[in-house]
Amino acid sequence: MHRDFVRDISAGGLLIETGGKFVVGQEVSLTFMEPSSGKQTKVMAQIAWIGPLRIGLRFNTNDKEVTRVGKVKSKRLAWDRSPSDKVTRYRVYWSKDGGIDYGSQHVEVGNVAQVTLPDDIPSFPLVAGEIELGGQRY
Repeated sequence: MHRDFVRDISAGGLLIETGGKFVVGQEVSLTFMEPSSGKQTKVMAQIAWIGPLRIGLRFNTNDKEVTRVGKVKSKRLAWDRSPSDKVTRYRVYWSKDGGIDYGSQHVEVGNVAQVTLPDDIPSFPLVAGEIELGGQRY
């Protein structure tokens, strides 16, 4: 059992700041409490990625509590890998208001050359309108 800080949540999943030890693919049970009524809702999720002191979880889409949320069309985001073997990780940055910089919301996606939004990045915002994207190799 863990109690940690939910940093961001969307219909597809959530980002948790944690020092706990987890494994990608691990299934976890989450309990949310509605502040006004105290009602608890339990949903299942799977660890989608692990970063320094945080994890990304993807909600189990078979869970009836999660399926009440509207469907979002997935988009594939792909890029060319760096020719340098010193580059081992990538970050995806986004902004709803335009103007990407190093202070923009982002997530480390590891050593991959593509992600599916929002499936692979639970903290990605599910909003109508345009979102500006950027990336970083390091």
